[in-house]
Amino acid sequence: MAQWCLADESAVVALPDGVAGDLAAALGLSAIAAWMALSWRGGLRHGEHVLVLGASGTVGQVGIP
Repeated sequence: MAQWCLADESAVVALPDGVAGDLAAALGLSAIAAWMALSWRGGLRHGEHVLVLGASGTVGQVGIP
């Protein structure tokens, strides 16, 4: 795996300070699935609300602020 790669700035998310790289990598696929469903596909915007049922898994937890 490459240490560096090129990516469009709109396709990346800055990690908060203190988030371990391995944690971010482990959550990546599930978190992106939830986030894309809410924001890209669902068109959720700042100030709007959704009801998240079954938020015990990784995907559901990402939907809870």
